[in-house]
Amino acid sequence: APVELVAEGGALAELMSAHFLVPLDYDEGETTRKLRMLMSRLFATKGINSYTVLTTTDCNARCFYCYQAGRAHIGMSAETADEFVKYIVAHKAEGSVKIHCFGGEPLVSMARIEQVCSALRERDIEYSSKMTSNGYLFTEDVVERAVRDWKLTRVQITLDGDDLKKLRATAENMAEKLSGLEGIDETDSGVGATSPELKDS
Repeated sequence: APVELVAEGGALAELMSAHFLVPLDYDEGETTRKLRMLMSRLFATKGINSYTVLTTTDCNARCFYCYQAGRAHIGMSAETADEFVKYIVAHKAEGSVKIHCFGGEPLVSMARIEQVCSALRERDIEYSSKMTSNGYLFTEDVVERAVRDWKLTRVQITLDGDDLKKLRATAENMAEKLSGLEGIDETDSGVGATSPELKDS
């Protein structure tokens, strides 16, 4: 519904220039169609080698700061994973394919990650992956499989929000859940683990 906005200084103009706010008669659908057409023409010759994949909206954690709280839990189907692989094959450029697994929690949907990576290996397509994860489901076995089969090179585990007390509790819980990763620095996986440190300042 239309609302009247009041902002100090140039804040409102800045939000509008960045398209966070748009006029009521602004046709976002038409802009999206034009952008897609432009991108398809741009990549028609160069191809696409970088993908961000939402493997699932489901998550095994309930972080107080999560912006996806309350969303329906939907996982990628095997059919969608197959179509994704076909798209990669049809649009691949020269060089290695890079896949960023996102969620929800991607590790809730390990089967789909494995399906995609296995299909790429069968087609002799070079690839690597990275992941945004809460880290809870990582064990030494999962890390070794991820490095070996998914070609995982980087995992981003974040703690967000401005409530320090809740953040500290979350960090302590995460440290407990990640205890299974102790000793990974000494393995041959090539993956290291560090723990978060929260300060009051």
